[in-house]
Amino acid sequence: MDESKKITAQDLRHQEFSVKMRGYSREEVDEYMSIVADFLEREASEKSELSQKIQFLEKQLEDFKNLESTLKNTLLRTQESADEVKRTAEREGELIIREAQVKADRMVEEKYDRLKRLESSYEGLRMKWDEYFVKFKNLLNSHLEILDKMQSDYEQLNVGNVDETRSEEPEEPDETEEKKGEYQE
Repeated sequence: MDESKKITAQDLRHQEFSVKMRGYSREEVDEYMSIVADFLEREASEKSELSQKIQFLEKQLEDFKNLESTLKNTLLRTQESADEVKRTAEREGELIIREAQVKADRMVEEKYDRLKRLESSYEGLRMKWDEYFVKFKNLLNSHLEILDKMQSDYEQLNVGNVDETRSEEPEEPDETEEKKGEYQE
């Protein structure tokens, strides 16, 4: 028989052998071929199911990679925005302070009023910065919780799939093991 030819369960069910004297028991050969054919059908079905699961998991992995990339880009843009807000706030603060110093030289009273407004403005910016920081931290934490949940779901999916596959494998009778030895040359 050609080694490259694949034998299917259908081939085994329709295979016939010539009858010779002192040959093997026809009933035993037919029974054994039926067992092997059933086994091949189960293996082919299981292979197909596993192939589908692999495709599903590869798709899900690609989705996770895309999500990770999106989150990284979002974090980078958010950090850049935060840095820009900080630089802008620092530039504005420096400008306001210089203006206050020039005006302070002209009039002591205006300096005192201006200083109070600057402190109030700075405190408002500080409060906004603190509020932004808390919101950003909460956003990051919620994304981390989503990722943890997705990882947990992914792990549960893998554990469930492996257990289901193992529990569906039927046990072969011990008699077939003994009969296999009779038919091999």
